[in-house]
Amino acid sequence: MNTDLYISKHRIVQEYLQTIDKLAKQGVKENAAEIALNINKMTGIIKMHLASEDKLLYPELLASKSENVKKITKQYMDEMGDLYKAYGNFAEEFRTPSKIEENSQKFVESFKAVEAALNTRIAREERELYPLAE
Repeated sequence: MNTDLYISKHRIVQEYLQTIDKLAKQGVKENAAEIALNINKMTGIIKMHLASEDKLLYPELLASKSENVKKITKQYMDEMGDLYKAYGNFAEEFRTPSKIEENSQKFVESFKAVEAALNTRIAREERELYPLAE
């Protein structure tokens, strides 16, 4: 399986993360509208990406003859559920400018945690999971 599309979606998510980080450093309240827009766009990309993994990547890996590949795939699937829940909570909490403005400090703290979790997951998938599909 060609994983280039998955990797390209990772880069898009990372671009959104960088944009949000830059906007937040320039002023959370002043850039709340643009931050919310980027969160909502990123959420759409993440949802499409996960749906594609669920429909194509994971079933292919679970059909592997290798028990190790199946084990690793199941682990990634389980972990993704927790990460997606945490991201979903973040996106819901800060999906509008007013929600960001109302609690800008909490936004910064939550964003840093989400950013770190997503970047860690992306790096692990590209290093450990995607090579199993090739």
